[in-house]
This record gives sequence, structure tokens and C-alpha cells, in this order.
Amino acid sequence: NEDFLTPIKATSTTDADSDGMRVVGCRWLNSDADSLEFLEINANLRGLVFQGNYLVTAGAANPPSILTAGTKILTAALITHNYISSAATSGDMLLDNGGATNTGICAFNIIGNLDVTGAQLLGVAAGIQFFENYMTSTSTESGGLQLTADTPNS
Repeated sequence: NEDFLTPIKATSTTDADSDGMRVVGCRWLNSDADSLEFLEINANLRGLVFQGNYLVTAGAANPPSILTAGTKILTAALITHNYISSAATSGDMLLDNGGATNTGICAFNIIGNLDVTGAQLLGVAAGIQFFENYMTSTSTESGGLQLTADTPNS
């Protein structure tokens, strides 16, 4: 049916093979319920730029937009200014990463989804710093600031 389950795959399991990957200004308007993640990463990667993308997915069981295999590490990642409309009803909406020593910034992303459980999970990526990301699961309301807030020092 000509659908792309995963449009971009860094399939190499050799670390650093995809260093410097840039996914910028892409549009993925997917109407198929069987779609998977937009970007799959299978090895440690330095310098990922995932920026200015517009993604619309239809499947309720969709995984996050960026899926990293196992405990692979993203170093110096820049994930900003993405607009995502997902039919996902649970799970990480933007980023799923099991690594413990990631570095980088995830900021200014806007995500709509259908997860009405209240969990509203932007993503898991230990070491990535999150700033000013907005999400909502209600199509008639404005997205709220994703509160994984730190307590500032006094």
C-alpha cells in the first residue's frame, strides 16, 4: 500500500557510522495505522540534528518519532522545533532512548497525541536536557508546557 513503516533508518550497528546525521524540514503525513517510528537509530550516534519536522501519524500504537535501539547513546543531540500530530494512545511521544549517558538539547517541540491517561510522556533519554516542550491530548485545547521541571537553586 506504498506506506513507509519507518521512513529513515540508521541500520548500521557500528558506532559512529551515522555521526552528524541531520533530519531537517521533513514532512511525513502518514494515514496508515501500521506505521512505526519516523527515525530509527541502531548504534551510538554523535551530533544528531532533528529539527523543523512536521509529522502526522495515524496508528494508535505508534512508537515515538525517534527510537534508539537498546542502550545506544545520543551525544550532542539537537532536537528542536518539531511539530508532531500523533494518534498514539500511550508511550513516549517524541524520543525513546535507553542510554544512560546521552547529551544534548530537546526544546521547543509541539506534540499532539491521543494519550488521555494523563501520563503524557515526551520521552526518555537520560542526559538529554528538555526545555519548553508542549503537548496535549485534547484537540480542542492548546498544548501545555510539558512539566518535567527542575527546581532552580535559590
